[in-house]
Amino acid sequence: MKIKSRFKDYYDYVAHAYGGGDPRVLYLRDRIDEKLCHQTFDKYEVDNQLGLAAPKSRAMGTTFSWLIVNGLSYTLVSTYDSESHLRSAPQILTEENFGDRLEELFSTRSWRDDTYTFRWDKYVGQESSIGVKISQRIKQPVFVIEQISRNWTNDSMTFVINDAVPILQNLHFAKFFSPEQMYQDIAYFVSNKMVTSPDLVVNNNMTDKEKIVQHGFDIRQSFRHRN
Repeated sequence: MKIKSRFKDYYDYVAHAYGGGDPRVLYLRDRIDEKLCHQTFDKYEVDNQLGLAAPKSRAMGTTFSWLIVNGLSYTLVSTYDSESHLRSAPQILTEENFGDRLEELFSTRSWRDDTYTFRWDKYVGQESSIGVKISQRIKQPVFVIEQISRNWTNDSMTFVINDAVPILQNLHFAKFFSPEQMYQDIAYFVSNKMVTSPDLVVNNNMTDKEKIVQHGFDIRQSFRHRN
């Protein structure tokens, strides 16, 4: 996969390490066209597997957004400091980032059961069917959904997309995927999942090993043991 971008991310070096990447697969990692930043789907296109979770907030000024990476959703949280009047940069909702502020920020008690346990896994790496559909429309595997609104008149939902492609390194995404795995997953998603026409799918009938080789990887020697 060839990456064309005005900024660097933590997995970019993988392409250079393997001859620059497969020129048949292009990842144009650039600002999203503003005309594409409002995506509306009717009720027949939006199923029950949105994969966009947000806990109930108990702190004023706490906002949620959703990072989509290759069709997986990661809940982002931004908080407001009433003393400094500043809003924090969004962070992925994990125990590491927000465990010490759980009671302060989120409603963690179920009305049915006082022993309710906060499910951190609900907010990290959830499959999102709408995330895949939006990727296919905007031609980007990585983006942020800033807002979701519903029109009850025609029973449709509109997703507002941030026009800036997020830098995964700033969100410490290597904790979830190594640089090699992230590069490989994006290459596969761009060439196979992001297309809408079967005629445009790149070697869709190939085995997993053949797909890895196609993107310039050596299946005989793992990344982890390379010198």
